Amino acid sequence: MGVAPVAAALLSPSPPPRAQRPNRCLPDGPPKARPPVKLYEAATCVDHRRAEAALARKIIKAYDRTVKGSVVEVSFGCDPLVSDLEEIVVESGYGHGGNLELWRLTRNKEDTDYSALGLGLVGYFRSSAEGGSPVRLFRGRISERALTPALSLARPALTLNVRELEPPPLPNGLWGRSFSTSSGNFHHFLRMTDGQHSLTRHYTGYPNSGGQPRYLGVQAAMAALHPLLEKVALDTKPITADERDFFVRSFLAAARRFEDEYAWWVRERYVTLAEHLGTPELVPALVEVIENALAEADREKDEAQKKTTLERRLEHPLAAVARITGWDPRKDDAGVARSPAAAAREVITECGGARGRFSDR
Repeated sequence: MGVAPVAAALLSPSPPPRAQRPNRCLPDGPPKARPPVKLYEAATCVDHRRAEAALARKIIKAYDRTVKGSVVEVSFGCDPLVSDLEEIVVESGYGHGGNLELWRLTRNKEDTDYSALGLGLVGYFRSSAEGGSPVRLFRGRISERALTPALSLARPALTLNVRELEPPPLPNGLWGRSFSTSSGNFHHFLRMTDGQHSLTRHYTGYPNSGGQPRYLGVQAAMAALHPLLEKVALDTKPITADERDFFVRSFLAAARRFEDEYAWWVRERYVTLAEHLGTPELVPALVEVIENALAEADREKDEAQKKTTLERRLEHPLAAVARITGWDPRKDDAGVARSPAAAAREVITECGGARGRFSDR
């Protein structure tokens, strides 16, 4: 007696499941998010009153008043770093120079001096297709004797508050007003920590009379520290794992500011550095950079401008993904080049499960 067709189908062995292709982007899975850095509110503040008085006089003298007869008032907040500094982090760059420098100063265990590390993108970077690395490394030492007077100015400058007070109204109610600006956009970020507390300030944008309260303090702090950083020598030895980790930590912290107004060139230079210094831990942040690039292009009405936006914004993040992962999304499985938009969508599909994992530093 034959077996009924339905029963035969039930008795037949199931076909083996299809083998899943290993993830080409992150074969070991998404990177683990770093635990947040635990910081505490300040119970007391460092006494900088003598330095603050001198700095206030300097700021008042240099302030570009927007109303004739106004009063410039300077005050200072709290410097909570009551213990020895453990780390000083500096980012600095200028929109028209093609550069971006990241600096880390850490106190040595064997003495009171500081080790200095600089990671620099020097000059306008070349296309990733041209090869070579635009990264420069600087290593050296800065003595506590040299750093102490610089910090005595930089630390209160990071707490600076400025406001311009309107003069009494004239009988006719008319005051002459002015506004100044410059095309010299810049980026300064400074962060100091003693392991328990943090003192941080940054500015990205253009010098202008309205922005003075936000950038005069960070400019004064940079002016105090920059001469010491300039003396640190170029070093050709390969980057270490700890130094690469510093870059990754800096990138993850900076990524939340990449879409800020005027920060586009800081983002581009960070991403270019990531191509040469990054690790798989940066892939989630790079996916978000790529998503934001596609979103910006989608907002363009003109097709030619859309194409330009895609090419400009996607070249370096796609190159960074390819260098970091070893998988090149810019080509299909047959080795045929994809368009930037198609490559970007491939990255989002393959790497998208690892998005949005930024950390504090």
